[in-house]
Amino acid sequence: AGKTMMMGLTAPIAALGVTSVKAFSDAEEASAQVRASFDSTGAAAWGNAEAITGLADELERKHGIDGNAIKSGQSLLLTFTNVKNAAGEGNDVFDQTTQVMADMSVKMGTDAKSSAMMLGKALNDPIKGMSALAEAGVQFTADQQAQITAMVEAGDVMGAQKVILAELTKQFGGSAAAFGETAAGGAAKAQAAFGNVQEEIGERLMPLVEDLTGVIYSGLDVWDSWSDGQKDVAITLAGVAAAAGPVVYAGGKILSAGQSITSTFKTVSGAVSSAGSSIA
Repeated sequence: AGKTMMMGLTAPIAALGVTSVKAFSDAEEASAQVRASFDSTGAAAWGNAEAITGLADELERKHGIDGNAIKSGQSLLLTFTNVKNAAGEGNDVFDQTTQVMADMSVKMGTDAKSSAMMLGKALNDPIKGMSALAEAGVQFTADQQAQITAMVEAGDVMGAQKVILAELTKQFGGSAAAFGETAAGGAAKAQAAFGNVQEEIGERLMPLVEDLTGVIYSGLDVWDSWSDGQKDVAITLAGVAAAAGPVVYAGGKILSAGQSITSTFKTVSGAVSSAGSSIA
């Protein structure tokens, strides 16, 4: 009963540790990709990576949209260098595009990266972008098309982007928020909150994981340095330990344990002797 109780307690804790380390690793990777795109595209001229990833985290908290997925979309959006924030009211084009990306993904049932690719192409070159969006079902009036074309030709790309974003917001706006108010959205927000706790746990466990990884690699180096005979002996002794361990555990059954271990040693002694001879 004691062993069963102990396993019942330790197994969930171990599972939490494993999933927490993975949650932290996934979040770290998503943020790292944003920073990589941020640095390679020169986005530091108009923003900072922490603010971008912070927006993704905010959308996750508010609406239950996967923050890592949003960050993946943002990483892709950053490669479209005309999509950027600027000083002045309403000039936060990148942030607006991130919101539209989330809304469009919910409304159309697509992943964030697909939405990011569509939006990035449309906003990076607004005139061509109108045709691409039309193929996805986003329609612009003749007046809007003329306005966008005139703005781009006059060098006002951001003005053209705002017209496109306004129409996209009209057609898709509020979809992420609406999802967040549903039962599924509520469950997603709860899961996201728990995921954030797991990420924090995983971050705290990472030093232990890194130490363990170092020990494992050191052990592999030692293993590689051994001869075949030494490896055979090591495997045999590991088998002895595995066979003896469960038996030794049982309180009040020491005699049985001794008999079992004796039997095990008799069985493997020939293999050990043979391997030892090959080492010599």
